[in-house]
Amino acid sequence: MILYHKILENNKDVNLIFVNGTNNLEIETKIKNIFGKYSNRIVILPQLSTCYFYDLIKKSYLILDTYPHGGCNSSLESFYYDKIVVTMPSKYLRGRFTLGFYKKMNLTEPIAYSPEEYLNIVNELINNTDKKTKIEMEIKHNKNKLFNDLESIHEWNQILLNLGNQLKN
Repeated sequence: MILYHKILENNKDVNLIFVNGTNNLEIETKIKNIFGKYSNRIVILPQLSTCYFYDLIKKSYLILDTYPHGGCNSSLESFYYDKIVVTMPSKYLRGRFTLGFYKKMNLTEPIAYSPEEYLNIVNELINNTDKKTKIEMEIKHNKNKLFNDLESIHEWNQILLNLGNQLKN
């Protein structure tokens, strides 16, 4: 949460939007309390239908990957709409999906390896629209490597064939 505080401190026109997937009001109160003087710049939405969630992604300026768990489906959904997901991979698989997606697309700029680097990337993308647009265009031109990857399909088919052959024997 310290990173989010710093993002708000450094960027006076930024609001952070969270989706409360559980619709638990206690969680909303805790989040607002954690942000203290910045709580008026925190928007907590209730659980959203898929359509509204996608609309939120499309309207978002920047997506912040959660740490240490990270996103998987939400990162893919963001890339589908050419959105940048700033990520800081953790040491566990659940926090490394976005890193893997960026590696597959041959993009490294939105990947941070420290909290300071994460903050610097976010600040730069908020304040440098040319750089933000450039990375969005790179995502647009490279996301097909994620969504049209036949190598994974062939590998999965081979695994299933091997398992089937083992069961026959």
